[in-house]
Amino acid sequence: MGDANTPVSTGRLGGHLILYALIAWAGLSLPAVLALNLVAAPWPVLTQAVLASGGLLLLAIGLFGLVGRRHALWGLWLLLGLLMAVRLTHYGVVDFSGFGFTDEFFLHWGMASARVAIMEYDRELIVAGFLLGVIGAALRPIARLGLKQPPRALAGLCVLGVALAGMGRDALPEWRLWQAYSDWRNPLAVLEGTDRVTRNQLIELGLLEVELPYKHQVTATPPSQPKNLIVLYLESVGVNLADHPRWPDLMPNLQQLLEEHAWVDHLWASGYITIEGLTNTQCGTLVPFNRGSESIADGEGLVDSLPCLGDVLHKAGYRQTFLGGAETTFAGKGEFLSRHGFDDVVGLEHWRERGLNSRPNTWGLSDPDLFDESLSVIEQLSDQDAPWHLAMLTIGTHLPGYLYEECQPYSGGDERFLDALHCTDQLMGQWIQTLEDNGTLDDTVLVITSDHQVFPNAEMRGLFGDGVSDRRLPMIVLGPADAEASLDEGAGYDFAPSVLDILGIDHNARFVLGRSLSRPITRPDYFLTRYGDIFQGARVTNASECDDQKASSLPLNACQKGEFLSILGLISERFSNPISRLACGLDHIRIQPTDITALEIIVGGEDQTDRFIRSGRPIDIAQGGWAMLFLDQRGEVINRAFIAHDEVAMESSAILDEHFNQSHSQVLIWTGEDQAPSLPGLSMLATKGPHAWWLAGKQRVLAESRASSPTQSAHKTLAFDQSACRRAIEVSALQGNLL
Repeated sequence: MGDANTPVSTGRLGGHLILYALIAWAGLSLPAVLALNLVAAPWPVLTQAVLASGGLLLLAIGLFGLVGRRHALWGLWLLLGLLMAVRLTHYGVVDFSGFGFTDEFFLHWGMASARVAIMEYDRELIVAGFLLGVIGAALRPIARLGLKQPPRALAGLCVLGVALAGMGRDALPEWRLWQAYSDWRNPLAVLEGTDRVTRNQLIELGLLEVELPYKHQVTATPPSQPKNLIVLYLESVGVNLADHPRWPDLMPNLQQLLEEHAWVDHLWASGYITIEGLTNTQCGTLVPFNRGSESIADGEGLVDSLPCLGDVLHKAGYRQTFLGGAETTFAGKGEFLSRHGFDDVVGLEHWRERGLNSRPNTWGLSDPDLFDESLSVIEQLSDQDAPWHLAMLTIGTHLPGYLYEECQPYSGGDERFLDALHCTDQLMGQWIQTLEDNGTLDDTVLVITSDHQVFPNAEMRGLFGDGVSDRRLPMIVLGPADAEASLDEGAGYDFAPSVLDILGIDHNARFVLGRSLSRPITRPDYFLTRYGDIFQGARVTNASECDDQKASSLPLNACQKGEFLSILGLISERFSNPISRLACGLDHIRIQPTDITALEIIVGGEDQTDRFIRSGRPIDIAQGGWAMLFLDQRGEVINRAFIAHDEVAMESSAILDEHFNQSHSQVLIWTGEDQAPSLPGLSMLATKGPHAWWLAGKQRVLAESRASSPTQSAHKTLAFDQSACRRAIEVSALQGNLL
C-alpha cells in the first residue's frame, strides 16, 4: 500500500478523489438547488449555488488534510452534516412560506416550530439521513487520499474553495442564514442607507431612538401591588374645547378635570385620524399613514413586531380589553390591537350580536351604551386575580356629532356638534362619578386623552375659528399614580412610556420617538407630525429650501424633515411583517364556480381575499366584480383594487391608468357569475362566471385559471407556475431575490 506519507499520483487523485468528491458535492448541493427551484430562481443563480457548494466542500477537505489527523474525519463529517441541516431547514422554510431565511425565521423559531417541522417534513428527514450516509461513505476514501496530499496542494484546495464560495455566497443558504441573523440582531441596519449626519444628530438631540427591541424580547414586571388601568380616548376633543371663549361652559366636566387632575398641561397631537392617534400613542412613534385609514387595514402587519403599550402590559400579566362604538374592522383597528397584547377587542359587530344596535340617526354604538357596558366589563375584569387594562374610544363627537336622549343640549348655541361635545362631557362626568362611588379608582389609574383634534373643515372653522389648528390634547390622570410629570408638555407619542411609569411597570421597552414625561428629558422643545411640526410651543411649517443646514438647528427644513420621516418609515418597515410576495410554484388562485365564497387568493402563503380595502373597511369581493392585484418585478403586491360590477364603467379607466404603469405584472379576477364587463385595453379578458388571469402588461397573458377536471362543478385554478414566473419576475440573488 506504500507509506502513509507518500503523495498519491496525480492520476489517482484525478480518479478516485474527484469521483468521491462529486458524490459528496451532489448530495450537498441538492437541497440548495431544490429550494432555489421552488422560487423559480434563474439558471445563473442555480449555477452559483452549485459552484459555491463545491467551494465549501473543497475548503472543508483542504482544512481536514492540513490538520492531518485521521480522527478529524468525524469533525469533517459533523461539519458537512451541519451544512446539510442548514440547507434542509432552508428548503423547509421556502417550501412552507415561499421565503427563505429572513429575520422572521428567528422571530418564530422555537421548540414548537421545531416539532411542527419534524412532523411536517418527516419524509425529508429520512432523505436527509440517506444523503448524509452517502456523503459519509464518500468522505472516508476522500479523507484517506487527502491525507496523502502535499500541504501545497491542500492549501490550493482551500484557496479555490474560498474563491468559489465567496463568488457565489449570495446563493448559499448558510450566507442567507447569517444575513438573517445579523438583521435579527441588528434590526435597524436598514438605516445605513439614510443620511448619516442627519440620523446621528437626531439621535444626539434625543429626538430619535434606534436601539429598539422586538416586542417578543420585551420583559416587564409590575409592582408588588399592581394597579389596573383605564384609558379613555375622547373622539376629536382638544383642550381648547373645554373652555372656548366663544362657547363658555361647553365641556365643564372636562374643564374641571384639566384644572384638578391634568398630569401635564397638554400633549401635542401626533395623529390626524383616529387609527393614527391610537397607533402613535400606543406605540410611541409616527406610524406611516400615507394611505390614510387604509394604511394599516390591509392585513400586512404594519409595525407588528414593534413594542407597544399593550405588548408591555401583556408581558406584565395584564388582561386587556378594548371597547369601541365603531366596527373593529374599520381601519384595521381590531387586528392591530389584537396583535399588540389585547385579549378582547369589542366593536359594533359584537354589540349587534348582543342585541345592542345603533340608535336612530346615529352611527355606531351610542356613547351612553358604551359607558354603561364598560361598567359591566370593569366588574367582570375586577373579579379576576390578574391586573387589567380597559381602553375605550367614544364616538359621539365624531362628525357630524350626536346628541343622545340621556343628555341636555348645550344652552349656549344650537349647533349639532356643540350639543355632541356637551353631551359627551355629561356622560363622561357621570361615568367618572360612578367609578369613584364604587371604589374602582382606589386601585385603578384612569387616564383620559384624545385621538386627535377636530377636523379643520369649513363647519369647524365656523365654530372655532383658528382653534381648529390648536393641536393640544388632554392627558388627565385620576387614581393612584406612581409618577408625577417632570415637564409641562409632551407629544401623543410620549403617551405609552409615560403611562408605564405612572403604573410603576419595570420594563426594557424603548420607543422610537416617545419618552416618559416623568423623567428628565434632554430632548429639545420640538414635536413631530406628518405635516407641520411644533417648535417652542408654536406650529411651524418646514422651510421648503434644501440647504446645508444641520439637523441640530431647529426647526428642520423640508429635506431634513423628509429624511426624518424616511427613517421612521424604514423603522416601521423593519418591524412589520414581510409584504406579500409571490412564491412561484407554491401560490395559486382557486375559484369554485358554484360557490364564489370559497375563492382563495394565495400570494406568499397568505390569503388575500380579505385584504381588499376601501375607505378603511374590508370589501366583500365575492359580491361580483373585478378584483385586482398589482405586483412589482420581484412579485411583491404593491396595490390592490376592487371594482364592483356596476362601477366598472365609471372607475375602471382611472384605476387601470394609475396602477398598470406602476406594476410589472397584474392579477385580474372576475368574481361575478354573469358576463364580465370589458376593461379598457383588455378586451381579451372575456368570460362568463368566475375566472382569473395573470398578465404582464395589457398585451400578454401569462396564465389563466383552468378547470381541474371535466366536470362543471370542479374548481378552476390559476397556478403561478415556475416557468411563467421566470418569464415575468426578474430574480437576482445579488439584488434581493425571492429568498
